[in-house]
Amino acid sequence: MIELTTNKTPNIILGKPSINLVKTILNKYSNNEIAIVGDRLYTDKKLADNMKSDFICVLSGETTRVDVQNYNGCYPAVVVNNLGQVS
Repeated sequence: MIELTTNKTPNIILGKPSINLVKTILNKYSNNEIAIVGDRLYTDKKLADNMKSDFICVLSGETTRVDVQNYNGCYPAVVVNNLGQVS
């Protein structure tokens, strides 16, 4: 949106799925100690892929089980119906 309204490309992108969002965390923990939990394949899962970390897909938000089955990427490490199932 900023690029369209200003005609300028940002120097850095901090939002998902940019790994810049989690660089501080990756300085403290390795990617195999971290899992991204979210309900969007195109942002949350993509961020996990960019980090080379696991993704826990929560189906209580935007993504459905059919979306997960039809996803053209690596299958999430875990798929749960809601956050209460994450422990």
